[in-house]
Amino acid sequence: MVQRLDSQSLEMVNINTRIGLSSVDTNLDDVWGALDSSVRESAQATFNAVNPTWLNEIDIWSESSPMFVVRNGSDIPDLKLRMAYYENWESRVQVLEGEIAPSRNADISGAVSLEVANRFDLAIGDSITLDDDPFWMSPSPLRLDGSQNSTEANILVARDDLLNVIRDYTPQASSALGWRFLFDHDALAFGRIPQAVGQVNSFENELSSILVGQVA
Repeated sequence: MVQRLDSQSLEMVNINTRIGLSSVDTNLDDVWGALDSSVRESAQATFNAVNPTWLNEIDIWSESSPMFVVRNGSDIPDLKLRMAYYENWESRVQVLEGEIAPSRNADISGAVSLEVANRFDLAIGDSITLDDDPFWMSPSPLRLDGSQNSTEANILVARDDLLNVIRDYTPQASSALGWRFLFDHDALAFGRIPQAVGQVNSFENELSSILVGQVA
């Protein structure tokens, strides 16, 4: 069983889900809290029935809409950044330069991928990731999107900083909110596979019920 799962991509053996939300006439902090509690309660109840240690981790995440990047008063050509929060991201990166703590020279401190930093000559806040950690499964928090002449990427920030940016600067744009469910498949006995498949299908229906009506 473990060998067969090891041969699959990380996104095939874990769960990533998302909805779109707008902050217009909405307190995103309250919405996040209510939805997060419901999603976690449903996930634990569903997957603990198979094995209490199978569902190893739940991480909430959110991304703003893409925004142009200004440096020294001028746009950086062909680059847009999304403000992004992924639960536990600070413990998953290695900072190569600068620090994650808020800077005295900026309102918000964040981290971008090494590839983005090199491509666009961003020198502070570089980071690298570990390829074998399911936390970085596709779509990766540090992915690059876009064509050859236009790039979109994430800058990882604190949860409250992201909420403030969405509320104050992009209230009408739809932001993404989602969860990543990371499993420890070593804890899943072979004889439990049919039950596990059934619980995954049941959770999909339960999740749809929780999130219905929330899409922006």
